Amino acid sequence: MERFPWHSRIRHATIVRPLLIVTAAALVLAAAGMAATNRTQGAAAPGPNGCPTNKSLKTAPIADLAPPARTQIADFDVLSGAVNNQTNTFTLKVRIGSTCGVNIKGASVYVTAVPYNQFSIPEEELTGDEGTAILVFHRDANFPASDQQSQLTLFIRATKPGEDPLAGVSTRRLVAVPFSG
Repeated sequence: MERFPWHSRIRHATIVRPLLIVTAAALVLAAAGMAATNRTQGAAAPGPNGCPTNKSLKTAPIADLAPPARTQIADFDVLSGAVNNQTNTFTLKVRIGSTCGVNIKGASVYVTAVPYNQFSIPEEELTGDEGTAILVFHRDANFPASDQQSQLTLFIRATKPGEDPLAGVSTRRLVAVPFSG
């Protein structure tokens, strides 16, 4: 008969306890790694400068853009022909870029004529895969604003949906569409 029957159990516990700790730590690290992988599969987090981390993209999702980077009104074009005193409707294509040098997909674009009531204010549009949004305007009662009017001035705003339009990555710009004919 053993004098100290618990002695062999202590020896066994000193061998098993470190193995249990190592196994638990490995499981915790594996779970954290899987969670991090699942979070970044949909969209990459912006880099420290607020720009998308994937530099090979020509167009990046708006979710990959964060301050201090900003959206930019990169280009606009009237698709429906010249704007003049007889214009009843026109279609405007707006391209949204960024200070990172890529076009932005998913930005919300708002456009209105200045002064107001010259053309209807279309619903805000989200930019598509090429970073562009197309908006259609219909003539209102106060167009043209005067007999001497030689251009149509438009206010364009691009924002990140759900973000404060006066903060974050949003931008705004006044542009002129010259009259012709």
